[in-house]
Amino acid sequence: MHHPAPTGRLPKAAGEPQKETHMRKSTAGIIAGAGLLALALTGGTFALWSDDAEADGGIITAGNLQVTTGQPQWYDISAGTDKTIDLNSFRAVPGDTLRLDQDVDVVLVGDNLKAQAAVELPDAGGALAQHLDVTYEFLDAQGRSLGSAEAGQAIETEITPADAGTYTVEVTFQFDENTPDRVATEASAAIAGTTITLTQVR
Repeated sequence: MHHPAPTGRLPKAAGEPQKETHMRKSTAGIIAGAGLLALALTGGTFALWSDDAEADGGIITAGNLQVTTGQPQWYDISAGTDKTIDLNSFRAVPGDTLRLDQDVDVVLVGDNLKAQAAVELPDAGGALAQHLDVTYEFLDAQGRSLGSAEAGQAIETEITPADAGTYTVEVTFQFDENTPDRVATEASAAIAGTTITLTQVR
């Protein structure tokens, strides 16, 4: 009876192929696990979309509120007369009427600006003052009266940027025509300056 020559390899025992299959599955599991671990260690290799933009700024500009006075002009407006005078050389007599015109430049700049204009003329001083009737009027740029008062009293009115322009304070001095004898001859009256105040109310 012929027997095959030995090959040096032992015959496979029952169940051995199953062991080899199990090893292949385990190796695949190790490789997959290593891939997940590598992804985790990198902290993620993708990012969600993002964007940014910068909006334009701007410049805020303030308005203005200002009042300035021009040179005063004196007039003799006595009956039958209407002329400019030099107050330093003019000599008044009872019955004369003099007028002082004071221009006032008003600047108002502001979309929502409103201002209160207050005009005040103090009482005159000196020996002649008691014989003078002093009144004044505040006129806008169109020559319209915004109010009148006696010396020592204030005129107040509200104005807006639409009213800006050159205003005029007209002060009238009436020398009492009934001043008797030689009363107040060579006397003088000190005329105080007019005060114009602008105050924002809005």
